[in-house]
Amino acid sequence: MAREKLKVGLLVDSYQIPTWFFRSLEWIKNSDFAQVSLVILAAKNKPDSPSRSSHPNLVYRFLNAIDQKYVMRRPDALCLVDLRVLFPDVPDLTIQPAQQGDLLDFSSYDFQQAQTADLDLIASPQIHHFSKGALNAARYGFWCYNFPSGSRRMLTGFWQTVLLKPTTEATLLMFTLDFPGGQTIDQAQCMTYPFSPARNRNTLLWTASSFLPRQIKRLKESSLIEFKHGSVRFATNPTLRETPAFPSNARAIAGYIQVLARQFVELVNRAFNLDTWYLMFDKSGTNSFNLSNYQKILPPKDRFWADPHVIERNGSNFIFVEEYPYRERKGRIAVIETDHLGKVKPPVPVLSLPYHLSYPFVFEQDGRLFMIPETAANRTIDLYECTGFPDRWEFRLSLLQGIRAKDTTVFYYQWKWWLFTGVTENLEAHPESELFLFYADELLTTNWHSHPLNPVISDVTRARPAGRLFEQDGKLIRPSQNGAGMYGSGFNLNEVLCLNETEYVEKVMIQVKPDWGPHTIGTHTFTRSGAFTVIDVLTRRSKFF
Repeated sequence: MAREKLKVGLLVDSYQIPTWFFRSLEWIKNSDFAQVSLVILAAKNKPDSPSRSSHPNLVYRFLNAIDQKYVMRRPDALCLVDLRVLFPDVPDLTIQPAQQGDLLDFSSYDFQQAQTADLDLIASPQIHHFSKGALNAARYGFWCYNFPSGSRRMLTGFWQTVLLKPTTEATLLMFTLDFPGGQTIDQAQCMTYPFSPARNRNTLLWTASSFLPRQIKRLKESSLIEFKHGSVRFATNPTLRETPAFPSNARAIAGYIQVLARQFVELVNRAFNLDTWYLMFDKSGTNSFNLSNYQKILPPKDRFWADPHVIERNGSNFIFVEEYPYRERKGRIAVIETDHLGKVKPPVPVLSLPYHLSYPFVFEQDGRLFMIPETAANRTIDLYECTGFPDRWEFRLSLLQGIRAKDTTVFYYQWKWWLFTGVTENLEAHPESELFLFYADELLTTNWHSHPLNPVISDVTRARPAGRLFEQDGKLIRPSQNGAGMYGSGFNLNEVLCLNETEYVEKVMIQVKPDWGPHTIGTHTFTRSGAFTVIDVLTRRSKFF
């Protein structure tokens, strides 16, 4: 017999809720694992003399509005929509909590009537204070979002952008009698967008909109012990951030001048320079990243080469790459052969489709050669088989469909196939932040099981795949990208400590940064076949000289 849906209560201060939270609830409404059973409206007490720091000043509002209109990507995560559109027949309950600064303070008295609804959890889009008695109101407590701005949604992401912090964080906390100070049950470290506080905020909020439904689903499909065990990867007792003040008029102007100056410098760079990816390889077999051992493979000026993956055949190494001709504005797959002396042959086209292709993950199994190029633009993970090496490839099947997946990497381990891929659950969310893991008993199948901890990593500094997994000195190593601060900030080599159907644990062993010279600004892929190692490098060069 199927278990009943979990009963969810919503704790909001108004029926007008932000769109990012509306999207979360829409997902829950259309699910088979939960239902919204009660809306709790927390009426705010208006303080007699609100502090000037409690509300954004007119200058900040004006500059934020310009930022939203001209730089931020739509749709606006903070646009208000009516909750009753989703739940017109769900009963509501109005309570009058105490005001403690910018946060609401709830006592057990506030939720006495709510207890009759027999709720499994109560969810809120923002952080609150709860007395221990109040935590009895729902079986699994209160689930609240926490952002760098605390309860000041319009301020989210502003200081991180102005101060050039490499990442901006969002968390979902569970408040229970066992953890009255809150336990983190979901979290994401996203790249801070340096050219727009509004866009930084928007991307973070859309990323966070996935937290609530996927953790409710995980709770529904597991025991409470298993659910809590899956959250130990996060900080057990998080430190709740103090709500920062809105900037003064002078600080708001200064902050946006800083951002505007960055935008101007970036426009000048794009006007006079070209950022180009090229390849570097080392055939010495060492584990050193001393570039004196590496040779460059430079593309023609009308294109770049990135995402290298290498296969060895008959004493030569074949480097499969994303080839991106600037004029065509989409990637295709090409292969570059290097012989045992390091001599490089001209590239040969391999695969071109009407949509963008990149990250040609090539691998061998039982004497057959396969490739999984990135086809996120087609919302698929597609498997191709080589029918004539190196340039003839035929489509075999879509391993997964309806998924925006980037840089898919598969690995056979302990009698199972493991599929690592960067997934963006919301189109507006940050695309580099979350690593999803799937497994299957065989490769040529569409029956891939989602790992119960998905996403197994939510951290832009180490989530997205950067190349083939490999074993070295008895350790299983997973290369990953570091996207903090900017795309291509570096790559990591991570030791996989635990990989099975219920757990995934890894730790960073080596961090490689693109600090080899003044014109080297990025690197994000690492691949090795025997003694032959290839990386990609992003350089900035003049368009005119």
